[in-house]
Amino acid sequence: MKHYYFMDCKLNRYLRQKFGIEKPYALEWGGWDKWNAELKVSKPLAYFLTETVPHFLDDVHYSITETWNKPKRYIRNRFIDRLHMLPTGLEKGVWWDCDSRLEGALRQLIIDFVEIELAHMHDWKREMKWVNGRCPEAGLGYLGWAKELKYDENSGSSEGDKYYGKPTQQSIDSIEIAQIYDWCKNIRPNRPDAMDVSGWSAHCDALRDEGVGFFSQPKTAEERKRGDKALKLLRKIEADYDREDTEMYIRIIKVRKALWT
Repeated sequence: MKHYYFMDCKLNRYLRQKFGIEKPYALEWGGWDKWNAELKVSKPLAYFLTETVPHFLDDVHYSITETWNKPKRYIRNRFIDRLHMLPTGLEKGVWWDCDSRLEGALRQLIIDFVEIELAHMHDWKREMKWVNGRCPEAGLGYLGWAKELKYDENSGSSEGDKYYGKPTQQSIDSIEIAQIYDWCKNIRPNRPDAMDVSGWSAHCDALRDEGVGFFSQPKTAEERKRGDKALKLLRKIEADYDREDTEMYIRIIKVRKALWT
């Protein structure tokens, strides 16, 4: 990632203040081109001193530091962060089939994206609790800020524009990511066990207590009725869970283009 040391230094902030330039914190896609073009026309000297010169100095600084940072970055990406591999968040030492690994990876990627990547983008306070480089509070804080973004003067829009006052695409994506994150982190892991909710576990325990083997037929009509009812409900709950999973994984794929920082 390129750092803009000269663009964000105290001297440049001082110059912007003297020239009366209020630089937006963030803009939508294409907004920066419009902002730069307008500033270049309205205040050419200010644009040269606060944009052109700092950009040039940052490019020189980047070309020098990149010579040293590139091998260091490769080592970190390859052996520490291992970004070429997908985390699954699944229990270690247990056999997992491909479908479980695929689903686990999708969920864990969303969780890591919010708690690590977006968390470091947030203007967080030091009292926020960080553990192993992640902070759910900071990640959700960033999403909370992004969800309120609207097309206005800061995004290069003005009254009378078609989308003025409406949520930006970043806002729409952030709302979706927040909902998916909540499902991955809180809702899905805490879903009631289908076998317990359906009564199937209790039915099997009762048969076991009565000395009936798993592959043996229940002794009474009441036991068979109880088992049929529980099994029918079990299959319905599992089907509902499966439909919910499919819907959410499709939503992850649809929002994937917004999963970058």
